[in-house]
Amino acid sequence: SISHHIERANFQACVWNRALHPFQSIPSPAGNGWKLEDGKPVPVLMTWNPAPVGIVELTTCRCTTSECKRNCKRNDLACTEACLCMADEKCSNPFNEESHVYGDSSDSETE
Repeated sequence: SISHHIERANFQACVWNRALHPFQSIPSPAGNGWKLEDGKPVPVLMTWNPAPVGIVELTTCRCTTSECKRNCKRNDLACTEACLCMADEKCSNPFNEESHVYGDSSDSETE
């Protein structure tokens, strides 16, 4: 997130500010937009989930080719490449334009 990026940029500015000092006292990067893994600094990219859990579950259906109709179809969803079945040719519930009509033309007003 942007706050972690700002913390890392601020830490980098602190290090550069002390670059001309012969004996530097540089604070630990941990907690300044970085975390330590195996003694090496790794940037903290996110602290929250990238999306609400419900959306992540919908976009990563756990169906397999033999279960497509039980998981995605049960929720009126077509399988996509995000499903474990990969919506390949063996999938029994693939997305196609003909079967998914977004607007019904019979509802239009006629004069």
